[in-house]
Amino acid sequence: MRAVGSSWCVLCLAKGACSSVCLWKTCIIAVLTPHLVAVKDEVDFFFAENGLVAYKEGKIIAIESLKTWLGEDKLKQLLNFILHYLADLDIPIKRGTFIEFRNGMLNVSPIGRNCSQEERDEFERFDHEAGVRYSMPFCLLW
Repeated sequence: MRAVGSSWCVLCLAKGACSSVCLWKTCIIAVLTPHLVAVKDEVDFFFAENGLVAYKEGKIIAIESLKTWLGEDKLKQLLNFILHYLADLDIPIKRGTFIEFRNGMLNVSPIGRNCSQEERDEFERFDHEAGVRYSMPFCLLW
């Protein structure tokens, strides 16, 4: 391992050569693999979940989420809009989970997350002509 300022570089642990982005002796971690989970205790600052969870010297100093940022009422309004939008789509396949809620994002799948690879391929061909995934974000703006 090679020291970066006063911190240990996560990429050094993984690759053996320092190639991380370091600012003011603080290692900024972009990618975390399962065998490096304990590394948050080895660096000055650590940012998990796309920066929504911040650690300083191994202790959580800040947590943000889509739910706390938007608030329950606005989040529910957004989810209801998306579900109504998806329900009204005339697409060849709909299977299972359409919205996956994560700390910092909503993963929206017009056909559902429970479809087979063959069904995904069929939807991709359909979507190439229909533009379902392209047009949905514009509907959110209006």
